[in-house]
Amino acid sequence: MWPTVSPLLVTLVLCMEFALLTNGSFVSDNILGRYSQWDCLTDVECTANGTSCISGYCECAPGYFFNSDMTECIRRATAYGDACSEKQQCSGYLLEGGTCENSVCVCADGYHYIHGRCYPSSGLGDSCEADVNCYVNADTEALSCVNGTCVCSEGFYQREYRTCRRIGYAVGDECAIDLDCKFANSYCTRRFVCADSADSNGEMTLEENHPIEDDRSAERIVRVLVGAACDSDANCTDLGNSKCGPDGTCICNRGYYASADLSSCLAAIGEECGGNDTVIIRNSLCRNGTWSCGYSTVASLNQQICRKSTKSYNFSCTFDEQCYIFGPDASCQKKRCLCNSRSHWLEDQLFCWTNKGIGESCVRNEDCYVEGLSSELSCNDSVCTCPPGTTASSDKTSCQNVDATLNESCEFDANCTIANSACIDGVCGCAEYYYPVDEACLPGLNATCSTDDDCTVPSSVCSRAEVCECGGNTVAAGTNLCKPVADYGEECEYDIQCSSVVENAYCSKLSDSNQTTACACRSDYHYRNGGCNFKSRLGSHCSSIVDCYLESGQEYAVCLNGRCACDWESTATSPTSCETYRGDATTFFFSTSLGLVLLAVKILVV
Repeated sequence: MWPTVSPLLVTLVLCMEFALLTNGSFVSDNILGRYSQWDCLTDVECTANGTSCISGYCECAPGYFFNSDMTECIRRATAYGDACSEKQQCSGYLLEGGTCENSVCVCADGYHYIHGRCYPSSGLGDSCEADVNCYVNADTEALSCVNGTCVCSEGFYQREYRTCRRIGYAVGDECAIDLDCKFANSYCTRRFVCADSADSNGEMTLEENHPIEDDRSAERIVRVLVGAACDSDANCTDLGNSKCGPDGTCICNRGYYASADLSSCLAAIGEECGGNDTVIIRNSLCRNGTWSCGYSTVASLNQQICRKSTKSYNFSCTFDEQCYIFGPDASCQKKRCLCNSRSHWLEDQLFCWTNKGIGESCVRNEDCYVEGLSSELSCNDSVCTCPPGTTASSDKTSCQNVDATLNESCEFDANCTIANSACIDGVCGCAEYYYPVDEACLPGLNATCSTDDDCTVPSSVCSRAEVCECGGNTVAAGTNLCKPVADYGEECEYDIQCSSVVENAYCSKLSDSNQTTACACRSDYHYRNGGCNFKSRLGSHCSSIVDCYLESGQEYAVCLNGRCACDWESTATSPTSCETYRGDATTFFFSTSLGLVLLAVKILVV
């Protein structure tokens, strides 16, 4: 029986391993193997994938360590973007902030990658220890750490409150938008250089800085590749900027990455450079001794590509960093650069400006914004406030008129100042039983009254119950409308005119071409003896003869023992037809008998 490995002990070992991590170093490959106390005599006893019995303990190969449940050995990452299954694989190399996301080693939210590791990201105005901490909006050059605070770097100007952009001081300087060019009559050309609008030759060109082929590479005999076996750093010298990694293979130093053919280690964006160094990354340049992305491009998260930035809002993109011109709240959503829900678009600033709601602190009017609010907020005494004559709603999502008239927004009935008005679905309208006329709410039907003069609806009167109602021979067709009652067959406009006289009647369009409407019975009713009665067919229940409906021989229908039937002088030829017999007596008797049998069968079925 194999020894049991304590999960608590494994956790303790993982913590010890992380505590030993230092900048640029790796933890001893055997630390987990030694402290796991998985003792053994032969390899057979080491059941975790990739383990073997070394010096009496089950251990992983160099450059590997046990996964969290001790079932296999997993590889320790040696570069940003390495494959992973657990966070510890990444943090062992990327250090603080290194994590495994979508099976790839990256920096976690709140961290950024530079110089081969992850650093906590400090924004404009945040505290910092060194320049590497200052980072915002995919730009590692825009901020610098000065006296413990991140500020705009020299040669950069502040945008909004959180970002800085490079200044174009003169014609020919780099730019991405017109706002970057800080001299009179300046603008940013389609080639991303500042020009003078008064200069007819302002639309000058600037060639992209494409990679230059290194002639020495053609002459160099490649003796080793990234990933080749090694036992010392000297074995990897030909790669340049490399060393022998913990798994016994050649890897690139921090801040460098393997070329496409694995024949060399290349400097990433942000690393040191000299004026005569060969440009490897397209659109990069050596600026102030550091590799930088130029020509309105932006560094990828792994600092290995200078991506083309999107210049127009709501235009195409693939990666979030391509939207960096529009600020930190801009992101690539469904292949378009758009503001997130925490910001709003300001066209004149070409920026996704942060939202400040009603009652929140602000610096300028542009800060104050609530999605869907029709009122224009303003920044007064450093607080976002509603326009004059309005007040904030209780949830501070809208501005309500202090003295709201009809059809103006409101939150409470008290906001509506017109007599007999109320706040209905956020808008001032006339209260129940009142109707609008001009800018007033007049008493309609069912409104309280003292005399007939209080009732303003034509033909209405004040009833004994002291409510307005329609007078004689009229009926209410709405809050402010009385219409004459109509009998069956008379012209009408509203159903109530008909149903108030004949139950189950409605106002129906006649079949003539004059669009005439008149009172008629509803489809399941028929008119007889002055009323609309339900259509009871032969064999159906009835309470009187008026219920029985026939399409043919109506005069022969009778209500017999609570059922509709044909009288003794006729016979049923269908459920809606009675016909008299005009033949010899025998046939008449036979037909009548047959009709009675059919009737009996229907009665039994029902």
